[in-house]
Amino acid sequence: MNNNQTLDPIAEQYKLYSAMSIRIATFLGTPIAAGILIRKNYVMLGDEDKGKNALIISIIATLGLFVVLYFIPESMMDRIPNLVIPIMYMTIVHYYVQSTFDAALKKHEANGGAFYSGWRAAGIGLLVSAILVPAIFLYAYYGPQDFDAEAYDSGIERFQKNEEEALAVYDMPEDLSAVDFIRETGIPLWEENIEITQELDKIEGLYPEYIEQNKILREYSEIRVESYQLLEKAIIEQTSKYNRKLELLYSKIDATLADL
Repeated sequence: MNNNQTLDPIAEQYKLYSAMSIRIATFLGTPIAAGILIRKNYVMLGDEDKGKNALIISIIATLGLFVVLYFIPESMMDRIPNLVIPIMYMTIVHYYVQSTFDAALKKHEANGGAFYSGWRAAGIGLLVSAILVPAIFLYAYYGPQDFDAEAYDSGIERFQKNEEEALAVYDMPEDLSAVDFIRETGIPLWEENIEITQELDKIEGLYPEYIEQNKILREYSEIRVESYQLLEKAIIEQTSKYNRKLELLYSKIDATLADL
């Protein structure tokens, strides 16, 4: 029997996206790109309702992904390699396609049916990405914010200005002028910084990572107050007996700054 006689003439009239093509599109264009290709396959196989549902699910999944990523602290995101997340959702889509389309795709191929090229799938993935990236950028910079970022930034600027002014003590000679500076300027500025972090904590809707940052800045300021009090005693008494304690406090300061 001639092999051509076993081919399905209907299968030859339409194209499908292969599992590999769907994976490529997913990697380049998020689950939404996968949803577009999967919907096309469903439509070609005569089940438009399932195709519509698949596209809706892909959109919801992508939005959910962005929401999750949005709330992951930046310090944690920095430790995650760039390829991990795309590979993760590409793997999920792969298993979905394998469980739902594997038999249909194999049958289509056996019947002589054609497939869209991987380049076409890649193009769709890149097109989806080209639409999503500017949209995310615009939302991040111009969309509604969950907390008063301007008030937070203003508080941090005050904190940094106080810090810069208070640290001037280390450029001064260790005499009574330094003592006066510590009492009248240095310690009050660090105590004001403690109050600033407490005020920042009260900003409605402040993200957990910023609250944690405020806590670290508060601890840093408290250690500074302690170190200034000890430095004042050392200058007044003209002694080096507090040097070891000061070194320990400075080590704590370095460790606290490293946490930031």
